[in-house]
Order: sequence, then C-alpha cells, then structure tokens
Amino acid sequence: MNKSKLLLSSWLMLLVVALQSTAVFAADAPANIKADPINGKKIFMEGKGDASACIGCHGFTGLGNDMMGAPRLANIGQVYIAKQLNDFATASRMPEGMGVVMLGVGAALSEQDRRDVGAYLESLPNEEEPSDLKSLAADGTKVGNAKAGKQIVTKGIKGKVPACQDCHGFNGRSAHIPMINQQKYVYLVNQLTGFKNNTRTNDPKVDGVGIMQGIAKKLSGDNIADIAAFLSTAPRVAPSSTASATVAATSLASYDLAENINPLTGMPAPKIESADTIKLKTGDGDTVYGKSNSELCQGCHGEDGNSIDPLIPKLAGQYDKYIAKQLRNYQAGIRTHQIMNAMAATISDEELADISSYFASNPTMKGTPSETTNEMGKNLFLNGKISHMVVACVNCHGVNGKGLTPNTSMFPVIGGQHKAYLSKQLYDFKRDTRFNSPNAIMNRIVRSLSDEEIDALAEYISGL
Repeated sequence: MNKSKLLLSSWLMLLVVALQSTAVFAADAPANIKADPINGKKIFMEGKGDASACIGCHGFTGLGNDMMGAPRLANIGQVYIAKQLNDFATASRMPEGMGVVMLGVGAALSEQDRRDVGAYLESLPNEEEPSDLKSLAADGTKVGNAKAGKQIVTKGIKGKVPACQDCHGFNGRSAHIPMINQQKYVYLVNQLTGFKNNTRTNDPKVDGVGIMQGIAKKLSGDNIADIAAFLSTAPRVAPSSTASATVAATSLASYDLAENINPLTGMPAPKIESADTIKLKTGDGDTVYGKSNSELCQGCHGEDGNSIDPLIPKLAGQYDKYIAKQLRNYQAGIRTHQIMNAMAATISDEELADISSYFASNPTMKGTPSETTNEMGKNLFLNGKISHMVVACVNCHGVNGKGLTPNTSMFPVIGGQHKAYLSKQLYDFKRDTRFNSPNAIMNRIVRSLSDEEIDALAEYISGL
C-alpha cells in the first residue's frame, strides 16, 4: 500500500448504523438554529484563522480523496457535519494519523462556523463519484468484494449484525440518517476498523456499550472491506435535498403492509413469529417459573400480557430484553412510576429474567385498526418528519411496529399497544419526564412533534 494506506484515519465520522445516527440528527437540529452557507463556503475554500481550508484534502466539491483517506463531505448531512466538528473541538472524537489535524480545525472554528460549513456542504450539487476500486487495488490496497458487501448491507449477518439498510436506507442512502452511500472506500474501512479496535469510541452507548463498537466487533476484516466496497460504489439513489422526501416516501410508505414487502428492495420484512425469532425474543429465562412468578404482574397486565386498562401497557410478545431493561430502570429509579418502582424492587435478577421471558413467549400484541383514515399518523410512522429531522418510526420499530430485531433491549414492539399508553409515553418523552431511551433518542425526536401529531401517531400505531 502506498498513499492509500488504511492506517490513515480520516476526519469526519459517518456512522454505519442508525441508532447512533438518529440521535445525532435529532439532538442538534432545533428549528431556531440558522446557518450561513456563504460563510461556510469561505471557510471551506480559504480556511479561517488556525483552521486550514477544507478543499486541500476533501476536494473542491467536497467529494473526498481515497488516496488521502479523506471522506466525502458533500451532501452527507448538515447537522451531522456540525456535530462531528463539535466533537473534534471538544476532543470527544480522537482521530488517528493525519486525521489529528481535525482537532485543531474544530477548535479554531466557532459553533456557528461549524454549522455554516455544514450548510454549505449540504448545498453542493449531488454528484456521483464512486471510489475507483481497481486503482486502489493496483496501488496495493486490499479491496473487498462488493457483491458480498451488498449481502451484509441489505440483509445483515444472521445472528450477528443487522442490515445497514435497516437504518441507513437502500444502498446506504437515507433521507434521515448519516449518508454512507458513495462515501470513500478507504474512509469507510478506517472508521469501521476504528470502531472494531476501540480507537473510535465516540458513538452513543447503550447499557455501557458503544453501538457502532458493538456491531463492528462482530465483523471480520473481510466483512469490513466487503461493506466498504459495496457502499463506496453503489449508485446514489437520491440527493439529500427536497428529492429525499420523495425517496423516503417511496422506500417506506410503499411498504405493502399486508405482505411486509418493501418494493424498493424487493425484500420481505422479518417473520416476527418464526421459531428462531420466538427463541430470540423469549431469551434465557424459564417461562414456566415466569408465569407463576408473575401472578401479581398479571393482575394489571393480563394473564397473557394483554392488559385491559388502556393506561397499562400490553406485554404480550414484547422482547424479553426490553421488558428486563424497563424493570431494571424501575429498580434503579431511572424510570418512575409509584407502583412499578415498588413492585420492581422486590424482584430478584433470576425472577426478572423468568418474568420477562414468560411475557415475551406469548403471541405478539395486536391492535384494532381505526375505522377512520389517519393519514397524518400513517405518514409519520412510515416517513417521519423530514423538515424537522424526525426519523420514521418504521426504521427502528419495524413494519407494523412489530420490531426489527428481537434480540435487543433498545427498540420495543409498539404495534397494537394501547393508544392511551402510547400517547402518555410520547408526551412524557416530549416533556422529559421519561428519558430512558437509548441516548435519549425518543426525547429528541418527540420534541419536534406537535400534540396533534402525537395523538395521530399513537392512534395509528395502536391499530397495527
């Protein structure tokens, strides 16, 4: 390897999984923040004070440079770029190799400057410039197999990692989440390797584990090279401007909910009630003991987890890890409810595992669709609210709200849950009286929703 040596870490981070991404976008995108792309262009072209011009490494149009390990910056997300510059400025992100220059660049710019640079880069034409894998290989760089990478990006690795497109969209392109499609090959390899080796540690933590680190550790070096080969060369499917709304509507709203097929990819949604999935969602607890030990729980939540009181959540078919996490949060006082805090305090770790497994083992909760049309709720669930960087619910909670992956404590089954309970939780997130979602993702998302939108969304989800 010559100039393209993979040890050259680069500068601006692109996350390869959405959980982290939605938090980044939602957290830093209040509607009252304004940016000046003219100032951003001046900084990009000329630099400012101790901050050198960006064009030297990232190119005149921000398309990046594989030989330098410099990433594409154009059209990857205004808020995302500002967030990364802020992380460099505070040393929350510690680059390696030549990338250390970014610490000085970030620190030399004001917060407004960083937003302005992001705004300028987002205003650039959406140009095609895939990585030249043949030239990289000829230069001595190990190049992955794009076909194998496509399999991981679109389907994941069974039992190990989710598909990248579940959060980032088809070909790694999404209207809501950091753009990784046609990102530079060398940069993608460097960043995934950094997550894997703990040299990149600024990803959001869930239960003390970095999301991207947790995923990257399950990837082999070949997996990483393959993913980068596909993403760096796959056709860009949409710009991130107004047209992205159209693509989002195509890729999400055009799900055939009866068949669970996404026509953009032709891929079926997971069969949530398959034997393998039931095993995963039930966990390692003893369901027999769980049923007997949950008699007090059943008094409110129902014998099979289908509660009658609309303010008490259904637990039927909920993921065991999610139920267990909520109980632990009640035990620790992270989540508050007078009855639940007292009840959870009496449960041992073993009983907690058994009870969670029992409720998870029951058939998944179902709702009754509303007889009236609810286009607002449906649109929010399937498409989100692009103008306010609100990610679509389906991205994390799956088609029909029945979940994306059962082996998780992060994203629960919500389809068919009581409307009143859903509304209360969404309002609690909005008012910050509940704040135990991963990296406070839900608080940041729901703040951008009006009361009318919350009510419509809760009604739509309850009917799934």
